[in-house]
Amino acid sequence: QELKEAISNPELTQPATAASARFDVELELGDVLFTLVNVARWHALNPEESLIHAMDKFRQRFEVMEELKTKPLKEYSKDEYEALWNEAKDALKVKASLST
Repeated sequence: QELKEAISNPELTQPATAASARFDVELELGDVLFTLVNVARWHALNPEESLIHAMDKFRQRFEVMEELKTKPLKEYSKDEYEALWNEAKDALKVKASLST
């Protein structure tokens, strides 16, 4: 909740206060990351391995997006981009189900 509040702080867009607001966001993000590392530790999970798996999953989805796109990605609206992301995600699920 505190991270959400820090991120939505309008001071982030004001040059005079952006550095201070940004620092607040970094502090809250640090708290979230620290908590996630502890959760991993409590469940005997390796947070570094988890991050590597997440990055691999992201890379695979992005590669599928590149294959599916009909225009440069920078020209997609936020909603179009999210729809393309979900299409890539679904395509990878289908591919995984066919290989098992």
